[in-house]
Amino acid sequence: MSTVHYTLPDDARIIPDYPDYAISPDGTLFSRRDGVRGDPGRIAKFWNQLAPNKRSSGYRYAALVTAEGKKKEVAIHVLVLTTFIGPRPEGMMTRHLNGNPDDSRLENLCWGTPKENQEDRNRHGRTARGDRQPEAVLNVLRVEAILDLRSLGWGSRKLANLFGVDRRTIMFACDGSTWNHFCSEKRKKYAARALIRYPKKIAPEMAAAIQRRKDAGESLSSIAQNLGVTKQAICYHLHKSR
Repeated sequence: MSTVHYTLPDDARIIPDYPDYAISPDGTLFSRRDGVRGDPGRIAKFWNQLAPNKRSSGYRYAALVTAEGKKKEVAIHVLVLTTFIGPRPEGMMTRHLNGNPDDSRLENLCWGTPKENQEDRNRHGRTARGDRQPEAVLNVLRVEAILDLRSLGWGSRKLANLFGVDRRTIMFACDGSTWNHFCSEKRKKYAARALIRYPKKIAPEMAAAIQRRKDAGESLSSIAQNLGVTKQAICYHLHKSR
């Protein structure tokens, strides 16, 4: 049952663009629209305290009616900031400083950039990383083992068969496309080794040496072994230089 207030609390203010609603700095929401009596547009002489809906994300929302009569669902934290601080600056988001999405007190809120908001989520452990993601097929121990074996020269296909995952899953974990927050030092060592064995671009001096050996009739496998690069890198270079 909603609580009836014949007058608003002293710290409550009318919400901009929503003249029939008010909110207090602690996020308590009030309405004077008398929808309970069958007339959703009727304005009552008293204020009802509303109970917002809580989503699975932890944020609270309420369906309000604008000054133009349009119904709109708005987050409580947005209403608090808009009412007591001002309109949302362009490109800004709401930051929950203590990491609790259910805490919509003014002292816990401020406008911030998407980067600042993501930093807050990381700091409070609310970012879905690694095996916290529902679709994750690897975990911390498996990624650590994959990086160790990869640094020893194991191929992605062999690792994929060993761990029962797709080859792309192995490649993404090794190059940092996924799990980039984990085992950064091991990944750096692997990347340094991979840069030597699998160069993205053949240096001009090496390209000339490859061409000389190829013209002399030396096999690609022999060239790769003698120059310290992979046969795949040489094939890729020859294909690109056509």
